[in-house]
Amino acid sequence: GEAGFDQRAVILVNGRWLNTGHDGVADSLEQARSTLIRKCEYVYRLGLRKLGEDVPGVVIRPKIEDPEQYLRPFVDFLKEKGEDPKTFVLDALARHRLVIMGEVHHRPRYWAFNASLVEDPRFAENVGAIYMELPSNDQNLVEEFLAAEKLDTEPVIEMLRDMLWMGWPDQPMLDFFVTVWKVNQKLPPEKRLRIVLVDMRRPWEKIQKKEDWGQYDVDRNKFMAENIVRDLRERPGEKKNALFIVGHGHVKLNFRFGDGKTVYPDASSYLCRELGAESVYAFFPHKPVST
Repeated sequence: GEAGFDQRAVILVNGRWLNTGHDGVADSLEQARSTLIRKCEYVYRLGLRKLGEDVPGVVIRPKIEDPEQYLRPFVDFLKEKGEDPKTFVLDALARHRLVIMGEVHHRPRYWAFNASLVEDPRFAENVGAIYMELPSNDQNLVEEFLAAEKLDTEPVIEMLRDMLWMGWPDQPMLDFFVTVWKVNQKLPPEKRLRIVLVDMRRPWEKIQKKEDWGQYDVDRNKFMAENIVRDLRERPGEKKNALFIVGHGHVKLNFRFGDGKTVYPDASSYLCRELGAESVYAFFPHKPVST
């Protein structure tokens, strides 16, 4: 079959080029070059706009003249409603069948927080499974890692190398897996935490030509939701709840389009429909407006 052209973006961080995004597979080199040119043009125009020049088609958020006044409603809300982040999440996990954490990728602080959740004894008391946005065809590697009597990160590293396209697996994520393994060593076998990979399959050894790609190209939101629902229903006797760690773009939680009727078909909307809205709770860690 004919080859495609992988349209991948990279960024220079501390002298190393890191994978930072993907624009799909182009059918031709000319198409891939056209995409790159449009991106370069946009970045250039954005740079001009930041220098104060008026550039059509590029919108920059207006400067906030009085930051203190602008932030006042948020500060007041936190004073009235705010609570310790770890307590907030652990309480949610105790009350809801499934808690979804809508994160921004590549945030070491998030994974440090996630690890601190797992280390808290209350986590294992209420949680049985951690669902993750990683390729489900490598589930056997995760189970091999968790079942090992001696810590060996090689299976997890192999799984993270078998990434999808965004390139977001990183060291803090590996550290999170290690934390789960260490916590499990202190728990009896029947109470140990499971990590379940629920994202679409990408067995690269079976994808040798363009035609091979199609059979694995699925609706990721629906695919992840169906895997989670299936796993929960296969364990009706399990009284513990679950945590789903996934990119915030998959957690619109019944966000509706402009017509007020059409629900954005993301993973959380599928999960609410299948499990019931009262069983699903979602939140976002604090994040900047733009990253």
